[in-house]
This record gives sequence, structure tokens and C-alpha cells, in this order.
Amino acid sequence: MVSIYQVRRIVSLILLFVGLVSFITGLILFLKTARVIYRGIESLLTPRLLHTYSSFIASGAAIIHVYLNWNSIKRYLGIE
Repeated sequence: MVSIYQVRRIVSLILLFVGLVSFITGLILFLKTARVIYRGIESLLTPRLLHTYSSFIASGAAIIHVYLNWNSIKRYLGIE
């Protein structure tokens, strides 16, 4: 059985990875320097698509992260 701490670690690592991808591709799009060299994989590796998909994954992982850490968040905010 998977413990809650293992799930938290996995979700946190997913958030870190897709957050970095989203940040980098967002920066590329902002600077408008994105150029895809390989025509065959152009539709899969454009910065705009990578940014969109990583943002959706990050949003889902963030929701799971907040759900799993709700008690800690309440303590941080002094709600408890």
C-alpha cells in the first residue's frame, strides 16, 4: 500500500517538473524566440503545446497537492 507521504512526494515532484517546463516554455513564448527545427515532430514539441499541456498537468497536481496538505495549509493560515 502506498503511504500518504509517498503520494505527497510524487505529487510534489510532478509539480516541480511541470512547473519548470511551464516556466521555461512560457519564457520562450514571451520572448518570441521559439523555433522548431525538426518538421516531423513539430506538432508535438512546439513550446506553445508543451506550455499548454504542462500547465494542465501542473494545475491538476496543484489541486491534489492542496487536498493532501489541507491540514498544513490551515495551520499556516491560523484557521485551525
